[in-house]
Amino acid sequence: MGVQVRRGMVLRPRAVGAHVHMVVSEPFGPTEQVVIVNWTTLDEQCVDDACLLQPGDHPALRHTSSVAYSMAQLWRIARIAFAIDNGLLVELEPLSPSVLKRIITGASASPEFPKHWTRLLPPV
Repeated sequence: MGVQVRRGMVLRPRAVGAHVHMVVSEPFGPTEQVVIVNWTTLDEQCVDDACLLQPGDHPALRHTSSVAYSMAQLWRIARIAFAIDNGLLVELEPLSPSVLKRIITGASASPEFPKHWTRLLPPV
């Protein structure tokens, strides 16, 4: 496995219309999983508003977006590496430390983020 999955990594699926995903934890557990959140367009239907991202927070952001804590997932790093190696995911520029800190702080504050996963996040 040539890909090193790490906190702050930003991943864009090749599928049309798919959201950009961000790794917000270090790998953990026997199956080496990470916590993933994605950003989504901020609109009136968006339930997640604990962390808003603006163009300039990341080169791939084109408009105001919200971190979709309600859509948080656990992904195995072996599957992430496989998807990158096989062109299903594209690794983008990583998050800056300050933006990553805002996202992690927002996860702890968001009623949408699974509370039992907050222990998987690094201290901020």
